[in-house]
Amino acid sequence: MEDPVNEGQAAEATFKGYGKYFDLSATDFVKRIIRSFIPVRPLLGYDEEEDNHKPDLYAPVWIPTTLILSLSVGRSLFLFFQSMVQGSEFQSPGLDFRTLWLSAVIIYSYCIVIPVSLFVFKLCASVDVPFFATLCVYGYSMAPVVAGALVCITPIRIVQISAMGVSFFLSTIFLFYNIWRDQTVTSRSLAYFVKLFTGIVHIGLGVVLTFLFFL
Repeated sequence: MEDPVNEGQAAEATFKGYGKYFDLSATDFVKRIIRSFIPVRPLLGYDEEEDNHKPDLYAPVWIPTTLILSLSVGRSLFLFFQSMVQGSEFQSPGLDFRTLWLSAVIIYSYCIVIPVSLFVFKLCASVDVPFFATLCVYGYSMAPVVAGALVCITPIRIVQISAMGVSFFLSTIFLFYNIWRDQTVTSRSLAYFVKLFTGIVHIGLGVVLTFLFFL
């Protein structure tokens, strides 16, 4: 029978181990959000400060969740405003649980499966890339898409296509700039292959979301 004291110590160690990924100030969180919209400087390690090299798990948890709600509510408002413009009968905008479920499956699957796939790939390639750093980058890459989804409540197709196009363009540039950033020097060919792969998949996600929810 295991010692309860040892079990408690193990649980505490596990909590502290994951707790460090939530040790992020509001200022640093805002800075990282801004860097996802303006991808001209690296997400981690800016200003050469040691603390800013650490990935966080706020982004992988809260930004995709915010995007899921934005897509669901945004589509409901889009249909509401569209019916008003067309003069047809309309219902009061509400939460569409089918849209909510669909967006949750797509976004959560994407933000988990792709980082896990890259983690498995880096093990096969014997490349040192921290998993939580990749997960963090993918979380922040969804921030511009949240803004694009909110703009898409406008019942004008060209505005919707432009909003999603610009948001995914910024998001893809952000991914390309930050994914396997340190490996661009040590394993250049492999790193650029991964960047190209993630960019193509990310653009594909943008096309899917645009057609499913707003076209």
